[in-house]
Amino acid sequence: MEQELTVGQDERIHALLERARASGARDARGRLTPECSALVEELWKVAFNALRAFLRDGRILTAGPIPQSLPLLAEDLDYLSKSAYDREDLAMEMIVGAIDPFVTAVVDGSKWDKERSSLATYFVGRCLINKGAVIEKWVTERRNRQHIREQESSEIWTQLDRLRPFRQESDMLNGFVFELIQGVPLDVRPILHMIAQGFTIADAARMMGISASAARNRLKRWRTNNVVAPLVMDLPESLWPSDYSLIEYLRSERNRQRRPGDPRRRGQSDAPKQVGQHRRTPALPSGPF
Repeated sequence: MEQELTVGQDERIHALLERARASGARDARGRLTPECSALVEELWKVAFNALRAFLRDGRILTAGPIPQSLPLLAEDLDYLSKSAYDREDLAMEMIVGAIDPFVTAVVDGSKWDKERSSLATYFVGRCLINKGAVIEKWVTERRNRQHIREQESSEIWTQLDRLRPFRQESDMLNGFVFELIQGVPLDVRPILHMIAQGFTIADAARMMGISASAARNRLKRWRTNNVVAPLVMDLPESLWPSDYSLIEYLRSERNRQRRPGDPRRRGQSDAPKQVGQHRRTPALPSGPF
C-alpha cells in the first residue's frame, strides 16, 4: 500500500513536517498553524487520490493497516465504481476523521517511523482506519434510501389506483400504468407522492426546497417523455380512460404522428390538406397527469 511519490513530493512533505513541528501544530485558539495546515493540505491531495482509487476498484475491502469487515455487497461495489460523487464523499470523510489523530501522533508526537513507511503512506493508513465506520454509515443510509424509494413507489401506485376515476379491469392497462410508475425519476417521485396525498404542486415544491415552476417542469418533462410518448404509440385507444384532460392531447398527438393513409388513423381524409387549412393541436394540460 506504499504510496508512490516523486522525489520532489516526498522531500516537500518532509520539509513541511519539520516546519509544522517547529511552529507547533496549533495556535493559542486551538486552530492548526499555517505550517501544519500546509502539511495537511499536501497529504490530503495524496490521500484523496489514493482513497478514491481504492473505492473505485474494490481494493477498499482489503486496504489499510487493520483488517476490517465491510458490509459492502457486489451491487455496492458496482455503484461505487460508477459514482464519482460517492467516492469523493467517502474519501473526504475518511480524511477528515484522520487529521486530528495524525497531527497529535506525528506533529505533536513522534509515532511515525520513517524506516517503516513514507509519511504519505502513514497518513493514508490512518485514513483507512476510519473506513469501517465511514462505509457502514454510507451503506446504512443507502439501504434506507432504497427502502424509502420502494415504499414510495408502492404508496404512489396505491394512491393513484385509488384516486383515478376509471376502473377498467384491463391487465394491459394496469401493467402499462405500473411500468410508468416504476419508471418515475427520483426527482419526480416526491412530487407525485405529495399530489397523491392531496397536496398541490406548489406544496410539494415548497417541501422539496424548489420553485413551483421547477416542479411543474419536472412533471412536464416526465409526462412528455415517459407518459405521452408510450401512450400514443403503444396503448390501444379503446383502453384510454375517459374524463382525463390528457386524452384530448393524446388523440391529437397520435393523429399528428401517423402518416396519411394509415388505417389506424380515424376520421381523417387521405387527401392532401388545402392551403390555409391548419389543425390546431390542443396545448398539453397543466396538471400532473
